Amino acid sequence: MNITSLGNDCYSFFINTYFYSLDKLDKDNLLIFIKDLLMDYKFKLNLKGFYKVNCFVYKDCYIFNKLIKLDDLTYNKVDFRIVINDIDVLLFETDNYEIISKYKNVIYFNNKYYINYNEIDNINILEFGDFTYGDDVDRIFNLGKYLN
Repeated sequence: MNITSLGNDCYSFFINTYFYSLDKLDKDNLLIFIKDLLMDYKFKLNLKGFYKVNCFVYKDCYIFNKLIKLDDLTYNKVDFRIVINDIDVLLFETDNYEIISKYKNVIYFNNKYYINYNEIDNINILEFGDFTYGDDVDRIFNLGKYLN
């Protein structure tokens, strides 16, 4: 799992579910899993208040969460509103063209290079980039320049 602070009591989580014992990622199991995981990190991240958790799931193996603080509660409790969305397209993003130059359909947009995650045949390159999903994908497809 990877946790990134986005500032202002907001966090981004990346979870590869292969490392957890989840048999099925149905909605009920996923809600329980996310809430339990966030409660485990409550003290490490000093979470207090009411948070919205945007949860994006890609093909039952990757979960991306954006934890956004909506309200400060006046007492030392934490609560979550969890919203689950399925991801149809997941893009790998990097600023190093050389590591993805062998792939077809490389897109250049805003000084970054993108390829569809499904095209990656070497998972070692994942450490040299990040993932893009949701509304950003449409903008990249519409405004980006295909290089090959």
